[in-house]
Amino acid sequence: MLDSLGFTFEELIQICTSAKDRTENYVVDSIEKARIKREREFKDNLNGDGSNDIKRHGDNRKRYLQFLDNVKPVGKGSNKFKDKKVSISINYEEHHFKQMLNLIQMITNEGGQVILKASLSDIFVKYDVYLEDGSLRTDSKLNYVNEANDNGANIEIIDFNELLDRLEITEEELDAMTLVSFDFLFEDDAIIKDKRDKAYIERKKKMNNSKDQSSKSKGATLGEMFPDLFAKLKEELEDND
Repeated sequence: MLDSLGFTFEELIQICTSAKDRTENYVVDSIEKARIKREREFKDNLNGDGSNDIKRHGDNRKRYLQFLDNVKPVGKGSNKFKDKKVSISINYEEHHFKQMLNLIQMITNEGGQVILKASLSDIFVKYDVYLEDGSLRTDSKLNYVNEANDNGANIEIIDFNELLDRLEITEEELDAMTLVSFDFLFEDDAIIKDKRDKAYIERKKKMNNSKDQSSKSKGATLGEMFPDLFAKLKEELEDND
C-alpha cells in the first residue's frame, strides 16, 4: 500500500492523524480518552440539562422518568398520602424539574405515588397560570381529570398550595431544596430503560468489580488464596512430626 501511494510509513501517519494511537500497559490511548469523555458526559447529564424545564425529549425528562421508576421512601413519614396516586398539573410540572423531583420524594415518603396519567390519579393538584390577557392557561391534565370525573371517577382536585400545606412546606422552602441524588442508578435493582445509560453503568460496575478483585488479590496472603493446599501441607507437616 505504501509503494502504491509512494509514501513512507511516517508520512502516512502524518496524513492520517486519526489512525495514530498509543498503547501503554495494555491501555489504548484513544479508547481511554473515549471512556473518560463518556464518563464526564454521563456525570454532567446526571444533573439534567442545566435548566429547570422538563422538555419532551430533553435530558431533564429522561432523569425525571428514571426517578419516577426508581424512587423509594427515605425515612418514615406519617402516611398522609398512603396508597394515593397523585398527579400534578402540567402547568407546574413542565417548568419545575428540581421541585418536582423533591415533591415526588416527599409524597413517596408519605406513602403515596406520583403518576403522570392524571385520569388514573386519586388526587390531582392543579396549578393556575394566567396569560397576558388575564385568561387561564389550558391544563390538559385537568381536562382529563374532569372528563374522568364526569364518567364516574372520584378524583379529588386540590390547589397546589394545599399540597404544600399537607406536606408542611412552603413554596420558598421547596424552591431552596437541592437536587435529589441519582446514585440509585448504580444499585443492582435500578430500573434503567435508556440503553446508553444502561450500557455505561454496566461497564462501570464491571470495572469497579475488577479493581476490587485486583486489590483483594494483591492484599491476600498465599494461605488465603490457596486454603486447601496449605491445609494439606499443614497436615503433612504434622504427620511428619
